[in-house]
Amino acid sequence: MKNRRSPRLIILVSASLLFLAGTLVWIALTNQQDVVFRLHNDTLDAVYLLIQIGAVYAAMVSVACAGALVLEKRATTHADLGLVHIVWNQRTIWSCIGAITSIPLVLVVSGLWSGLLMALFHVMPLSRQTLLTRYNTLPISRDVMILLITGIAPMCEEVLFRGFVCRQLARRYPVVMAVLVSATLFAMGHFDLVNAGMYEASGVVLAILALRTGSILPGIVVVLVR
Repeated sequence: MKNRRSPRLIILVSASLLFLAGTLVWIALTNQQDVVFRLHNDTLDAVYLLIQIGAVYAAMVSVACAGALVLEKRATTHADLGLVHIVWNQRTIWSCIGAITSIPLVLVVSGLWSGLLMALFHVMPLSRQTLLTRYNTLPISRDVMILLITGIAPMCEEVLFRGFVCRQLARRYPVVMAVLVSATLFAMGHFDLVNAGMYEASGVVLAILALRTGSILPGIVVVLVR
């Protein structure tokens, strides 16, 4: 009788390898960013951005899929990651309205946090020039960056931090702990101390929204609006 490999094991190994490959690709390409940009080749730069930043988001999704597979002990479905349709009722509608109207509060928290760090510890914010303004003269690269920031990033971040981390924690621990832990991991994952207050506050709002609506789709929309 032939040995049959468990589909669960195959998926787990594949996701782990994808995460490792994505991490290594990101590390290798990040060191070459200035070299590629100095070539001023729009197509090459666009491909570089897709591979470099895409590797990070592929790693995020692979972690979520592998983690859900291990914890659920069965094949991962889109529902395990919060990718489900919303049942619209009074609760979900008010949750969405609350998330959108909380944006000013998030900005206030962000301003207080960054101002405190800069005033007391002279910590300066990271330069955001490389995100968009750097590619003003490279239209293809600029459009690729906009796609990554406004489309790919919100979806992958929601899948990992709200769809996987927050939902799994909420099933095992108090909801407050699930919200705070997932928001803190979300903030830490951006490696930006000065803007950590904004990411922490945003993470709290998005985690509550995901738990109250049962879906990460509203969170993706809120991030786009923000």
